[in-house]
Amino acid sequence: MAQGLKPPDPLARRHELAEGVAAARALKTANAYLAEGRALDAIAYLLLAQRDGLQEAEARLAALSEEAVQSGDLFLLRELGLARGEPTRGKTWRALAEAAQAAGLERYAEEARRLAQRDEA
Repeated sequence: MAQGLKPPDPLARRHELAEGVAAARALKTANAYLAEGRALDAIAYLLLAQRDGLQEAEARLAALSEEAVQSGDLFLLRELGLARGEPTRGKTWRALAEAAQAAGLERYAEEARRLAQRDEA
């Protein structure tokens, strides 16, 4: 676990995200989620830390995006793009489609190819 910090329970998470937390705590909480393999839950905390100027949070968000592409995780990449307000480009969707195909994730590969075509249209 990230420096002994456990992820908050769902109600505490809701309050923390609504009220905000210090950037350092947000980053520690995100790391705790990541240590548990809960990348989707970590995104909101990474964004809080990033908005407060922590470069490490930006680096972690970029690393998560790269991991999503390499593993063919369409859902994670889509959530990262929506959360960051940055559209994912066709080239990235195509790379994800190849990784998803190689991993046997046919639905993700098919959807990624569709999203790539839509971006390139």
